[in-house]
Amino acid sequence: MRAELVCRALTMVQGQRNPAAGVLLHSDRGSQYASAEYQALLKKHKMVCSMSRKGNGWENQRSAVSRAVGERAQPGTTRQWSASS
Repeated sequence: MRAELVCRALTMVQGQRNPAAGVLLHSDRGSQYASAEYQALLKKHKMVCSMSRKGNGWENQRSAVSRAVGERAQPGTTRQWSASS
């Protein structure tokens, strides 16, 4: 997968959903997600990058989100997303 594809997808999400600043995006350590282009888009839209640990491509996304939310959460600032949102 090329960086261009994930960058286009991220731009589409930003345009259609307009997620709040600080939203956490979790991925594996694929080169497309580590690319300067993708990381610049995350920074531009004030999104937080979360990646699986090195050598652990099957890491549970929920555990990464739980760790990040526990570190950054403030009362009343969470937003629930449904599959149909």
